[in-house]
Amino acid sequence: MIQCTNLQWMWDDASTPLFDNVTGTIKRGDRVGIIGRNGAGKSTLLQLLIGERQPTSGTIQTDASFAYVAGHATDHEPTFSKREVALLEAWHVPDAPYDTLSGGEQLKARLATACSVQRDVYVLDEPTNHIDRATKAWLTSFIRASEATWLIVSHDRTFLNDVTTVTWGLVDGTGFIVNGPYDVWEEAFSRKRADDFAQYEANEALRAETERQMKALSDWSANMHAQSTSNVYEKQMGAKEHYRVKAKRADRQVKSKRKRLERTLDRERIERPARLHDVSFSLPATPKSKRPFSEWRDVTVQYGNRTVLDRVSMTWPRREKIALIGNNGAGKTTVLDVLSGTLPPTEGSATTAPNVSIGYVSQHPTFLDETLTVRDFVETGDHSLDAEAHQQLFHLGLFPDRWDVPLHACSYGERTKISFLRYVLDAVDVLLFDEPTNHLDLPSREALARALLSYDGTVVFATHDESFVRDVATDVYRIEQASIRLTDDPFGDE
Repeated sequence: MIQCTNLQWMWDDASTPLFDNVTGTIKRGDRVGIIGRNGAGKSTLLQLLIGERQPTSGTIQTDASFAYVAGHATDHEPTFSKREVALLEAWHVPDAPYDTLSGGEQLKARLATACSVQRDVYVLDEPTNHIDRATKAWLTSFIRASEATWLIVSHDRTFLNDVTTVTWGLVDGTGFIVNGPYDVWEEAFSRKRADDFAQYEANEALRAETERQMKALSDWSANMHAQSTSNVYEKQMGAKEHYRVKAKRADRQVKSKRKRLERTLDRERIERPARLHDVSFSLPATPKSKRPFSEWRDVTVQYGNRTVLDRVSMTWPRREKIALIGNNGAGKTTVLDVLSGTLPPTEGSATTAPNVSIGYVSQHPTFLDETLTVRDFVETGDHSLDAEAHQQLFHLGLFPDRWDVPLHACSYGERTKISFLRYVLDAVDVLLFDEPTNHLDLPSREALARALLSYDGTVVFATHDESFVRDVATDVYRIEQASIRLTDDPFGDE
């Protein structure tokens, strides 16, 4: 159905390919998971497979028709078929303009459109980002029951294990393909890396022995030449001539053996396998004040005729890790927008404590100037790309070959990390995250959880990631029916 041969993709002005030599076949009925770390090129590979981009080199052969659900879209077809309307009603998506829907509701609208048409291949880019538990369960069942072919980019390990039959991993700048879901791929890749390191170490031992033999030959030849010119043999009839002949013969032998050994070195060279970088997030210490950072009095927020928050009064404590949970459209992002000051309440007041600085990492981080490079963005304001910034970039898995990449060419996972870095360098008092794990690869998710656990500052985050809530949150607030309530059983009543 889809045949890829030696695919390469390189961004304009890049010095090295994003990935190279990706070769594989996707058969009818395969459910393919495409995985890799942030910035590996997963979404780019999807776009190549469906013809939205053309590879720098290599070929793709297919006669398939595609339905593509992007991970993020700012607009959508305003009219829906009967099938789409039925799905949207089942998923509790309100009949409202697309741009007024929550991120999860917008994704449901795009999923409804894709799942309502007949296509050979369904292509999903991060389909479980933003959606609630019930919709994820429906999507899992729908994919498993389907006879179509599926291409799915995701960092959701549970979802991938539940639905995929083949895994394409983008790692070390190329593809590693395994029949089986994520866990099978991970086990096979671990074995491959162990074998690669064993072969590399054996090769290094062979090269060391070959170089030792070459040195021994050189020393032997040098000794023959020294004897042929030594004054010790001046009075011995024919001795010097004997050693000259012997030295010439040694030269021929050394030259022949050296060529054979050099061919061995060239033929047997194995590059050291790249070690996967451990991602880590580092957060600065914050002031020790325990006063609430925000106080709400009768906060009401409306979008047209839709009331998302209705006369909510509460204080927001400092030095806590507060999780906001609720179904799609409940108002989680709205709460963060009000806390950050980007959305004033329709009625009531939301007052931030004096001298409190707030950093807000949104669902889809955007930048005022997308043509800036990572380096330019970090250096804006009072910052420079100094030793601290270098260290933070390395810890986040953003290496020097990515520093001069324009922001518009960064993956959403990289954009999330870059936004986070700016607030770390600014040493803000309160961090707000909207779906913080959505675009992060698995090592980055785990690293962020560890960092937030050890952080002594204030964090408020909205998420559908149940394991992240259990790992990080000290308080959990459920948002439903336009109100906010503290809950001790965050997922037992969904």
